[in-house]
Amino acid sequence: HHPGGRGIPMTVDNWLYCSCDYNMLEMCTLAQVNYTWQGYSAMRDAINAGHDLHSRLAARLEGITYEEAMVRRKAGDKHFNNMRQSAKPINFGKGGLMGDAKVVFTARKEGVRFCELAGVQEKCGTNGKVTEWNGRTISPTCVECLHLAKRYGELWFQEFPEMKEYHRRVIAMARAGERGTPLVSEVTGMLRLETSANAASNHFFQSLASAGAKHASWLLSKEMYTDPSSVLYNNSRLVVFVHDETFTELREPVAHECAMRQAEIMIKGMREFCPDVTIRAEPALARRWFKGAEKVLDKQGRLKPWWPKSSEWKWGPDQEQAQKDREA
Repeated sequence: HHPGGRGIPMTVDNWLYCSCDYNMLEMCTLAQVNYTWQGYSAMRDAINAGHDLHSRLAARLEGITYEEAMVRRKAGDKHFNNMRQSAKPINFGKGGLMGDAKVVFTARKEGVRFCELAGVQEKCGTNGKVTEWNGRTISPTCVECLHLAKRYGELWFQEFPEMKEYHRRVIAMARAGERGTPLVSEVTGMLRLETSANAASNHFFQSLASAGAKHASWLLSKEMYTDPSSVLYNNSRLVVFVHDETFTELREPVAHECAMRQAEIMIKGMREFCPDVTIRAEPALARRWFKGAEKVLDKQGRLKPWWPKSSEWKWGPDQEQAQKDREA
């Protein structure tokens, strides 16, 4: 049941979905933890400068400046874009002490094969696979991918040197956990007894992201249901909350205003937990729940519903409306 209000008839066609999630949230919270603990963070500086961290790491992998990297990315340079894809699992994995083999395995689940993207070999595994790496038994894994993962990881630490000290601290905390000393979460002070160094490494920035996102969703819900002065009141409701994404239903005539306010609240809520790192969140409207929905604007500069390419979404009943939205 949708609440009435503002004199707008309650019909299904009057509602849109709005997806709004944070940009690289866990890297933001990782940067915040390092800044809090050490007083500096190269990752924080890059985020606050508006840099794309995947392009930044890809630039280091290629031995070029960030400015050169962005020129190549804008030009659609295939090789550079491949290296940017390779940078993603490194950026997302190394913070949690992920080893080379795990990085390769995780990357492969996302369709990333380091050796192929780097142009080392046409087909992953051609130059052989190994079942042991760094003294541990692993599933048969492409040796070239493992060598690249090791090299990329070393360059990642050069890009973000504060991570060496971060890992030293969390490893020590995990060892203290074996003696009964719990981890103390940032901001919330929540206690967690943990003996795994990987889990301890992930804990501080993941728990900060989780607490901040939950707080933001609470602020959003509070305004939706208790603040008659807000455009969100009686015009929106939170229907899904997935880790760092709020997914709402909005009345179409005020969907732009509601979506922008939704993003503002998400940023405001997270800043209470992550005050020293720039937080970004962008809304995207859609008539159906599309995972790939992106922010698109109409000719008046207002948010409009996003649709996949007509070649990718062919369901008949949607075609007329999709075309209208694309042309708006």
